[in-house]
Amino acid sequence: MAEPASLTEPSIQRGRAGVRGRVATVLLCVLVLMSGNPSSLAPWLGGYQSIVAMSLIAIVICSLMNKPRNGIKISGFLWVFLIYLSLSSYSSSNSRLTLYTAVIFALLALAVFMIARHLSAEEVGVSLIYVGVTALTASLILEIAAPGKALDAGMLSGIYSHKNILGFMLSIAFTANLYAFAFRKIWVKYAIGLFLLLGIYRTDSTTAMLACVFSAAIVSYLRLHSKIVSRSGRTVLTLTMLAFTAFVLDTILNESGTILSLLGKSPTLSARTGIWEFVTHLWLQQPWNGYGFGAVWSDGSPMRVFIQESLRNPAATHAHNGYLDVLLQTGIVGALTFFCLILSIFVKAWKTIGVTSQASSGLPFALISFMLFYNVAESRFYNPAGWAVIIIASICVNVMSAHKPNIRSKGVRITL
Repeated sequence: MAEPASLTEPSIQRGRAGVRGRVATVLLCVLVLMSGNPSSLAPWLGGYQSIVAMSLIAIVICSLMNKPRNGIKISGFLWVFLIYLSLSSYSSSNSRLTLYTAVIFALLALAVFMIARHLSAEEVGVSLIYVGVTALTASLILEIAAPGKALDAGMLSGIYSHKNILGFMLSIAFTANLYAFAFRKIWVKYAIGLFLLLGIYRTDSTTAMLACVFSAAIVSYLRLHSKIVSRSGRTVLTLTMLAFTAFVLDTILNESGTILSLLGKSPTLSARTGIWEFVTHLWLQQPWNGYGFGAVWSDGSPMRVFIQESLRNPAATHAHNGYLDVLLQTGIVGALTFFCLILSIFVKAWKTIGVTSQASSGLPFALISFMLFYNVAESRFYNPAGWAVIIIASICVNVMSAHKPNIRSKGVRITL
């Protein structure tokens, strides 16, 4: 029996993408790599100017490639959020910088959108794997060629200015790799996964390590979920997962001192608790509109200097919590528009699980869940690299939602 037409659409089905698909895959890989500002590789690659240049290059190249493989559209929630960012410049502590940053984020979103029109959801996942493998390989080569240059406090930062940025890139690639995209031989998947895990271990980023564990748990849940056909059975599984998560969180909170000592971390979470308290205090002084998108943590920003001097901590270059960072920069109004976007992606991602028999149907849910978890201890929501991942998740959801069949697939092949 032939499969429903919606399952054989080129935007979902694995297949040969041709030259256009390969070009788009490389463009997306390079764009995400650049969004982390690889200044250690070359000084001119740091800063927003390199992201602008790469975004413009990607937009021009993709505009020249006719006949896109899918007809996805930009989410309405994304439009609302970007418009709000532009309008919020009027109440920002640095109007010019806020408008400039908003334009860059809009440009980056447009570039990712233009590239993704020529890719399937699975090929987007492959691009993310390439990001991690390329970043780690380049970082190791840099450390061999110039010993010490690729280190941050003795830990591997590689082509990026900080080890946590490299950790983020590797952990997001590890999450994509859990779906074994395009790898006919399972040992390739495990080899890449082990390579990425060793790189994360070398960065000593606890957040990245925990994020990998979290992603593996999500994939395990999706695998079990796909094998259960009845709605009541899936409900029981979900409730069990939530109860187990609550138990783990309760254990962490009650035994935080013991757990932190085992991980070799201080009770202040590397001075994070002090930053969180101070950032919360600042936000409460200007709760509705915040201090301006991009105007708080930019290099040389008076606000950033004030925070660092007040805390006597030069490492306070961001809030180390994405949720607090959103409130500090854009206030309650901005947080509502941003998290409406995140919630819309999350809900659609949940609904697309099992749309096809391919593992890619679970990728958007894993990506957005990863971002929600990772931002508990790091600020990646209002960071170009994190923003690129959010847009990628949104696009993957739209690709599969556009061709959603009337009946759900009975199973999703997700392997661990």
